[in-house]
Amino acid sequence: MNEIITVKNKERNYGIDLLRIISMFYILLLHCLGQGGLLEGTSVNSVQYNLVWFI
Repeated sequence: MNEIITVKNKERNYGIDLLRIISMFYILLLHCLGQGGLLEGTSVNSVQYNLVWFI
């Protein structure tokens, strides 16, 4: 029972890699905004409040 193992040609899909990088960045950003207290630490209708919600 000799089986021949074929190795597929590994090609990088740079679009998927870029999407993974962007999604990891947004996870970190949402963690800092939510768990870090930036959303609760700003007063309503201030420049900082609008900037945090814009981000």
